[in-house]
Amino acid sequence: MLILGAILAGLSGFLIGCGSDDDDDIRTISVCNLDDEEYQVKLHRMSDNVVVGEFHLEEVYEFRHVCKEFTDYPEGRYYITIHEDNRTEPADTSTDFYLDKYDYYSFSIDSTGSISR
Repeated sequence: MLILGAILAGLSGFLIGCGSDDDDDIRTISVCNLDDEEYQVKLHRMSDNVVVGEFHLEEVYEFRHVCKEFTDYPEGRYYITIHEDNRTEPADTSTDFYLDKYDYYSFSIDSTGSISR
């Protein structure tokens, strides 16, 4: 009985300690397109305006919006720009936001080509 207790105590310590605190630190920024235009979506770091991520977002298809995500970027302040037809000037720019661990932000591009949360 004493041996069984020692084994269970050892196993519970192993099971509790095997997870990582970093497993839940995923930061996600979702962008959905509700417009009938395609956009290049760029994620900018606010401190130096550098583009740290980007993707192409297709137009809405048969009343179904299209979404993509930026995931697991470092904690910090960011903003998003959307661009039509590979133009350098953005069609619109989001407000800036602070991305902290566990954060999930959702943005949408409406039928007028404006991005908002």
